[in-house]
Amino acid sequence: MDSSASAPDRQRLEGLDALRGIAAFMVLLFHVEYAFGLTPHFQRAYLSVDFFFLLSGMVMARQYEGRFPDTAAFLRKRLARLWPVMAIGAALGTIVFAPQMPPLGALMACLMGLLLVPWLGSDKGLFPLNPPAWSILFELLANALHAAVLHRLATGWLLAISALCGAILLARAPNLDLGAVREYAVLGVPRVVMSYALGIALWRLRGRLPRLPAWLGLALVPAVIVSLPRTALTPLYGDLGFALITAPLALIAGLSPLGFGRRALVWLGWLSFPLYAVHYPVLMFMGKFTGPLPAVLTALGLAWLSAHGVDALRARLTGTPAQATLPPCRIQTAPH
Repeated sequence: MDSSASAPDRQRLEGLDALRGIAAFMVLLFHVEYAFGLTPHFQRAYLSVDFFFLLSGMVMARQYEGRFPDTAAFLRKRLARLWPVMAIGAALGTIVFAPQMPPLGALMACLMGLLLVPWLGSDKGLFPLNPPAWSILFELLANALHAAVLHRLATGWLLAISALCGAILLARAPNLDLGAVREYAVLGVPRVVMSYALGIALWRLRGRLPRLPAWLGLALVPAVIVSLPRTALTPLYGDLGFALITAPLALIAGLSPLGFGRRALVWLGWLSFPLYAVHYPVLMFMGKFTGPLPAVLTALGLAWLSAHGVDALRARLTGTPAQATLPPCRIQTAPH
């Protein structure tokens, strides 16, 4: 392992919080357009998930490399962070979608959603009650691979693995919108490993990387997502360009201090994971009764309540102070 992969810095990287929030909001807008049948401007916002995988690799390397616990213990810690809010998303999905399903199918979908187990027999995606859950499962698998194998590999091997996964996608994938449905579930593996391994490598190489202003990363992610459909690039080439060029540049910029709008951006980053976890069933339900703005505000409100509720429950169970007012950038990475 390179010497640059030292013990993690203790300073919170607020630029990464902000980028995570921007990426989660892009996913929200992507599903707003779908739920309300709006003219698509954010149809490539599924690329935010590739940014989340890249970010997860970097943040997990920052937090754990050089002192990884046992793989099982590490995954228990990750599940303790991620599962409660995902369970809220599964419960909301059950309320919204179960009445449209046969009773046994609804029960199966609910149980599998709560357990984060993909339903390979479903024609409505691996997690029909809350489709974004697929990326949380795949991120957890990448976390397990990191704890078991990737942290032992030299940085050059990580870059080679990322390149190999990119080559597989180049040969087999139509684009990077992979993993959420059964037909492309297998290709979701090289999709997540490509970005996750690159994120680890970027953290190890951070001392050799150029310093970029934080505003550049904040502008790049939405600008490229909106612009890609208007370019002459094929979907696959455009998507790979985002995952391998735009997202890493944005992540490097996220290592720099925030300037204007810091408090709002860090707050959005803190809210990003619960927003990602609960927004889909909320939008699909609200799409039947109201317009986009009330639906977005409702999703934001439920995400806020979920974050505070889970934090208060965790504090009560563990006897530790509630921390929901202190937006972290060390453990929760999934829009995670």
